[in-house]
Amino acid sequence: MKINQIPDIYIEQYLLGELPENLRNQMDELIAQNTELSDRINIIRKSNEEILTSYSAESMVRQIIEKTTSADEAHMGKIKEEKSPGIIKRLPVSL
Repeated sequence: MKINQIPDIYIEQYLLGELPENLRNQMDELIAQNTELSDRINIIRKSNEEILTSYSAESMVRQIIEKTTSADEAHMGKIKEEKSPGIIKRLPVSL
């Protein structure tokens, strides 16, 4: 794995301990050899910490629940409208 070709998602997974063992071992070797990669990892780690500080889990859960609840209600309203044909203006020609 080349340093400049490591996607940020791999670094995120590395930081979360989600990389498969073979990739984690490769990353460990590359980090030991390359300060640029180590700096990149530290920047992403700091960004993660800032995000977690700015957006607490509790507030995010509350926002997600509010948004999904209102989206569900809107969707259910649309389904009710589609199922309710209203007044029949005329019967089909062939009965």
